[in-house]
Amino acid sequence: MSSIDAMRMIQIATPAQVAAVQTASDQVQTNLTALVTQVGNLAPANVIQNDEFSANAVRDLLKTVDGDGSGLDADLIRGEALSVQNGYLLTPNRPAFSVRSLPERSDVTVSGVYKGPGLEALTNIGGCFDLVTGRMTVPVSGFYALSFQTLINVAAASNAAAYIDVHVNGAMRGARTHSNTGFSRSYESLANNIGLDLLQGDYVELSVTLENGAKIHGNFFSNFSGYLVG
Repeated sequence: MSSIDAMRMIQIATPAQVAAVQTASDQVQTNLTALVTQVGNLAPANVIQNDEFSANAVRDLLKTVDGDGSGLDADLIRGEALSVQNGYLLTPNRPAFSVRSLPERSDVTVSGVYKGPGLEALTNIGGCFDLVTGRMTVPVSGFYALSFQTLINVAAASNAAAYIDVHVNGAMRGARTHSNTGFSRSYESLANNIGLDLLQGDYVELSVTLENGAKIHGNFFSNFSGYLVG
C-alpha cells in the first residue's frame, strides 16, 4: 500500500472510527504492560531485560510448574517420558516389535500376508504387532524403521520364485525383494530394510508371493522387525 493510499484511507475514516482504532491500540499496550508487570512479579529478576523476555529465565519459570497435572510437557517428547541410564537416552514406551518363525513353521507354501500360527514375538512394546493378522498397527505417527529376512527354498523347480513386499494399508511401499535361483541353489536368503513415514492407524504387513513350488523355510530363519525412530 502506498503512502498516498494510506492517506486516502485516513481521510475516508470517520473521527469515530479513528478514535475506536486508537482506543483498541491503547488497550493492547495496556494489557501488554500489565502482562510484563505480572510476569516480573512472579519470575526472577532477570526474566525481563531491556523490556524483553529472557528465554532462559522463562524456561526456568516454566520448570517450576512443570510436572504431573501441570498441563505442560517440557520434559516429554511426544508425550513420552525420557530417562538416561549409563549415558543412554531411554524411551521405554517407544513402539517396537520383532517376530520370528518357529520350527513348526517350516517350508510354508501358501502366498499371502506373513502371519501366524508358528510365529513368536521376541519384542512387542505397546502390543503394536498382531501375530494372528501379521499386522503392525501404527500407534504413534512418525518415521519407522522396518526390516525382514528369510530363507527361501527354491529348489523345487528351475522357475521357482518368491517375492516379498512391504505393504502399508494393503498397498506396496518401497522396494520388492525377489528370488529365482531354481536348481542352481537349494536355499536363497531374502532381506530388506526400509524407513517409512507412517500415520497413526496405518497398518504394515509383509506380503509373500510364492511361485512354482518355492517355499519359505521358516524354522528360526525368518524374522520381521520394526520400531519408531522419531
